[in-house]
Amino acid sequence: MATARAKAKALVEAAQAEGDALITAAQAGASKADEAYAEAWNASKDAGWAPAQLRAMGYAKPPVGRRPAPGGAGASVVKDATGSSSSNVDDGERNVDVA
Repeated sequence: MATARAKAKALVEAAQAEGDALITAAQAGASKADEAYAEAWNASKDAGWAPAQLRAMGYAKPPVGRRPAPGGAGASVVKDATGSSSSNVDDGERNVDVA
């Protein structure tokens, strides 16, 4: 009985490890696909296509569609005269100030 229990436990652990590996690989693949889609979206915009045109053709805005700001800074934080800060995030279509 103990041997069967040990074998069952080993099988469950092996299955869990395999499942974890599959999930990790799937997440990496999805992330790579998201990045490639964002690159294609941005290349289309660079070629003169407006985001509204792309969406009208059925292409959703990519989940990672934000480009880094010039100099590789990403979103920038701006301080006003009072010293409070706000983020200026470029979402690829319009600037949105977040206080």
